[in-house]
Amino acid sequence: MTKSYEAKQTPVGLQHGVPEAQHEPASISRRRILLGGGGLAAAGGIGTFGFPAPAAFAQPASGKPKTLVKYGHDSGPETGNQLMGTYFAGRVAQLTDGEVGVQIYPSSQLGSTSEMTQAVKQGTLEFAFPAGTLAGSVITPELGVFGLPYLLRSWEKATLVEYSQAAELLRDRALKKGVRILAFVPQVLRNLLYNIQGDKPVLKVEDVAGMKIRVIESPVDVATWQACGALPTPMSFGEVYSAMQQKVVSGVDNAFNSGAGIHLDEVINAVTLTNHRYEIGLFITNEKWFQSQSKRVQEAMLTAAREASIYQQGFVMWDDIRIPKLWLEKKNIRTFVPDRSGFITKMTSIYPQFETKYGKEVMDLARKV
Repeated sequence: MTKSYEAKQTPVGLQHGVPEAQHEPASISRRRILLGGGGLAAAGGIGTFGFPAPAAFAQPASGKPKTLVKYGHDSGPETGNQLMGTYFAGRVAQLTDGEVGVQIYPSSQLGSTSEMTQAVKQGTLEFAFPAGTLAGSVITPELGVFGLPYLLRSWEKATLVEYSQAAELLRDRALKKGVRILAFVPQVLRNLLYNIQGDKPVLKVEDVAGMKIRVIESPVDVATWQACGALPTPMSFGEVYSAMQQKVVSGVDNAFNSGAGIHLDEVINAVTLTNHRYEIGLFITNEKWFQSQSKRVQEAMLTAAREASIYQQGFVMWDDIRIPKLWLEKKNIRTFVPDRSGFITKMTSIYPQFETKYGKEVMDLARKV
């Protein structure tokens, strides 16, 4: 039975209309967005931690946009995913003169990430933002390739994915399944957030043996931690807090930004910087629905999605610096730097089984990024 994706709760916000500021050219450089020089910054000012705040858009003359669409994600309302959605909504409104209004539903209000991804594929939801590994489980397996641990080892490399030959190939594969990838988004840097057992922090790969760790519901994530001797436990992001609180799991494969968004600092006492994955999220829409829109609206969505991905990346990079310090000061949550050599050896040992699954062409192109 197809799940209904009518809102379970009131959306956090609806941005539509035309800002008072003049329109900027569609192409805003990465540097200008991160420094607050984009059109939205001009209209809305500088927001949290020095990053530009999305503008407060005026109502169009009609009082509401011609088209209302939904953007759903699984993170909290104070995360990079939400910030990206807010920027996207505002920029689409700006570029379409208020013709399109985007409603944002955080915190899995429209279902789990897998359910939202399936809804986009079926055409019952306009926009979702799954991790590549999760999208691979729903759309086509190859989309999970950038979820392989230690394949990307810097933010710079993650940023280059959008413009790579691998991305071009993956876009084509997704289109054949009815899904358009608007942007490959450098989303978060994943680490191990957990509760220290017996005052023994995770400092080497052997220390996770037997540890129950929550992972994304994808074969890559399960295989990654199995290779380390841990007990990976797949579950949706909305279940993570209660699972840690009730000690169903003792660790979470996660990131500072999204972890802070659901207050994981209340149920953990340590972080080990495995730095095992620079997560690539996929900003997706239904291809049939996308093609039903005017060229002007299509171009607005493509431009807004790519700009929004840059915008949120700066935010989450800053959180990787800010949040560990805050957690230590407020909650005495310690951060440890492990010997990563063992993690690299164990985790990358899964590559051969996924090369068989994804195909050599995809793997070769992904390695070239």
